[in-house]
Amino acid sequence: MTVIELLVSDGVNTTNCQFNLTVGDNAPPLLMCPSDQIETAENNCEFVVPDYLPQVIASDNCGTTTLSQTPAAGTIIFQGVTPITIIASDGINSDSCSFNLNVVEFIPPNAICQNINVILDPTGMASITATDIDGGSTDNCGNITTSIDINTFDCSNVGPNEVVLTVIDGSGNMSTCTAIVTIIDETPPTVICQDIIVILDDDDMASITADDVNVSSTDACGILDIEIDIDSFDCSNSGANIVTLSVTDVNGNIATCISIVTVEEIIETPVAVCQNITVTLGEDGTTTVNANDFDAGSTGARCIDGLGINIDSFSCADIGIPIEVELTVTSAAGTTDSCIAYVNVIDLIVPEITCPEDQTVTSEGPYPLPDYFATGQAVVSDNCLDLITVFNQNPAAGTLMPQGVHIITLSTQDISGFTAECEFTLTVIDNLGSQNTIDLRAITVYPNPASDMITLSNPQNINLSSISIYDITGRLILNKDLQSTNQESTIDIWGLQSGNYLLLIKSVYGQITKQLLKE
Repeated sequence: MTVIELLVSDGVNTTNCQFNLTVGDNAPPLLMCPSDQIETAENNCEFVVPDYLPQVIASDNCGTTTLSQTPAAGTIIFQGVTPITIIASDGINSDSCSFNLNVVEFIPPNAICQNINVILDPTGMASITATDIDGGSTDNCGNITTSIDINTFDCSNVGPNEVVLTVIDGSGNMSTCTAIVTIIDETPPTVICQDIIVILDDDDMASITADDVNVSSTDACGILDIEIDIDSFDCSNSGANIVTLSVTDVNGNIATCISIVTVEEIIETPVAVCQNITVTLGEDGTTTVNANDFDAGSTGARCIDGLGINIDSFSCADIGIPIEVELTVTSAAGTTDSCIAYVNVIDLIVPEITCPEDQTVTSEGPYPLPDYFATGQAVVSDNCLDLITVFNQNPAAGTLMPQGVHIITLSTQDISGFTAECEFTLTVIDNLGSQNTIDLRAITVYPNPASDMITLSNPQNINLSSISIYDITGRLILNKDLQSTNQESTIDIWGLQSGNYLLLIKSVYGQITKQLLKE
C-alpha cells in the first residue's frame, strides 16, 4: 500500500490531503498442458503415472508460479482413459488444464465358443445372445465386450448354423471364434379331425382320403405328409370305424387325431331269394351253415349283417329228411323279407369195423358160434354210430361149427348205404381126451352181478395166461396177468362204470368168454 499526498496553493495559502494506493494482482497464471497421451500398459495391465509437470508451460505477470499434478506422479492406474489435471498458482490466482492419459495394451482376448442346441418355439422362431455361445472368453486385462453376427433363427435354419462370436477388450483388441448353433424343431403339427359318414356303393365298397377327415392341420415349419391308416371299407366295416389321421411336418414331427367313419348301406326294400343246399356231416357227426349259403341273390341287404337264418347246425338225426330253414333279409332301415329253403343232410363217411383176433377154441362136438357184435368182440365205429342198424355175421350167430379152420366174416352198413367188412380165422379143436373145454367151462366168475370185486374160480387149476375186460363197444378196459395165480384170483372192478362187460379168459388150451354185469 502506498500513501499519496496532494498539495494545493493559491500563491498565498496552501492545503493538502492524502490517500492510500493499493496495487492488486487479478491476472491468473498462463497455463498450457501437454496434448492427450497414449501409453502402453505393462504385462500385468498396470501403468505408473509419470511426472508431466516438465511438459507444462506456465507463466505469470507477477513472477513465479507453483504447479501440481492429479493423479500425482507415481500413481498406479490400469488400462483405459484417465484424466490428468495440472494446477498452476501464483500465490494469489490459480488456473488449471487437463488432458487424457489413455493406457492401452495389444494382447488380444482369448475367444472361447461353445456349441448349443436351440429349440424353435411354436411359432417357428428362436433367438440367442452372445452369452449363450460364450464358453468362457477371457482377457489379460479383464474387461471385454462380446457380440454375435446372428441372433435370430426360424424354420429355414433348422439344423447346424455357424455363428461368429466377437470379443473386444478395453484397448480395442479383438478376437473371434465360431460356434455351431443347431436349430431343432420339436413342435408337432396341430391336427384337427372330423367325423364323417360314407355310403357303400353298388359294389359294397367305399373309399376316403386324408382330406376327408382332416379339418385344418397346420405347422409353423410346414407339413410334409398327411395320411390315414384305413382308406377303404366294405360290408365288414358297417357301422362306426376308428380311423387315425397322421400328420408329419418337414422336420419329422408327427401328430395324430381320431376320426369316426360311419359306414352305411344304401337303404333298399329287401327281397329274399332262397336256394336249397346239401351239406355233409363231419367226423363228429355235425355240420354248420351260414345265411350266405341259402342266399340266391336277395336284394336290399347286401352286407352279411342283413342276412339271418333260424337254424344253423345239423346232426346225424337230420339225415334223409329235408330240413326247412327260413332265410330273413333285413334292410338298413330295419324292414325284412323272408323265404324258405331246404337242407339235405348227407353222410359220406364210411363206417369202420374191427374184427376179433384169430381165435382157437376147443369144443366137445360142434362149436356154437357166438354173436361177436353182441359180445363186443367186434367193434364198429362211425360218425353216426347210433344210426347203424345193420350188423351181419357170416356164418350167423348160433351156427354149429365143426372141428377145423373157418373164416368168419363180419360186416355193417350205415344209414347212407356205406358198408364195412372184416374177417378173422376161427379154429375149432375137438379134443375130448385131454384137458380141454371141459376144463375151461369149469372156470366161473362170481359174484355176477358185482359191484366192487369179482373172484375167478379155477377148480381144475388150468394154466391160465390172462384175463381181459372189454366194454360193450369193444374197448379194452382192464388186462391182468394170470400166469402166477392159483385156483382163485380176485379182480378189483370198483372203478368200472355200471354196465355190461365181456371177460376174455385165455389159457394154453384156448380161450373162453364170459359176461359180467357191473352194478
